[in-house]
Amino acid sequence: MKLRITLSGQEPFEVDVPGDQATVGRGNDCDVVIPNGFVSKAHVRLVRGLVACDLGSVNGTFLEDGQRLEGAGRVTNGEITIGPENIRIEVLDQEPERSKEDEM
Repeated sequence: MKLRITLSGQEPFEVDVPGDQATVGRGNDCDVVIPNGFVSKAHVRLVRGLVACDLGSVNGTFLEDGQRLEGAGRVTNGEITIGPENIRIEVLDQEPERSKEDEM
């Protein structure tokens, strides 16, 4: 999965994450590390770029319509926002779904 991260006042950068899930946070064990005090150590998990699961973050995860995410929610237009500092995460592409033949 390829993500574009935009931090307030900075140029966007892209991150490639193997597989179809990515954990985003400021902790070193996250797939995408964002060193920002508004980001929890493990803030949000993205699944196939279609679903976001807030991991109990203090500053929240917001969907495109500005609605605070409680638990899991569908990502519309491939974009979420983290906390009050407007950290945007866009899903640029996703891993293709595997067919049953691929798993054999």
